[in-house]
Amino acid sequence: MKFRKDVAIVITLLCMSWLLAACETEGNVSSAKGPSTQASQSTQTQEGELELLEYSWEIDEIGMKYLSGVVANNTKYTQTKVGILFSIYGADGLKIGEAADVTDSLRPGEKWEIRAICECFYVVDESAETAELDFVIGFPE
Repeated sequence: MKFRKDVAIVITLLCMSWLLAACETEGNVSSAKGPSTQASQSTQTQEGELELLEYSWEIDEIGMKYLSGVVANNTKYTQTKVGILFSIYGADGLKIGEAADVTDSLRPGEKWEIRAICECFYVVDESAETAELDFVIGFPE
């Protein structure tokens, strides 16, 4: 059941990335680049954006690695189908997978606590060394 949910999340985020490329959305989308190996990462908040404020690596009770953090809705609109996607890199700098999370909606000024599960290809989660934010996206109501 959890696997199905994770697959649905990844498919949703891939579709959202296609939509982002295919059409112009209202407001700005924050996407600070650059791999991070720091235990915690933060960015500055700007008006009119969905903004990743901070994130860090965590390990859950069964040993699965994930990124936790906070996304803020700095727009004046409720955002629906809000998603975040990270690229995950191994110690050698090669991309080994992705981490994603979604939420149904985010009201103006509201903050969302993300939990982006590391979906690494052909390797164990412990190989994940760095994370690079690909995008944070939402659709204004």
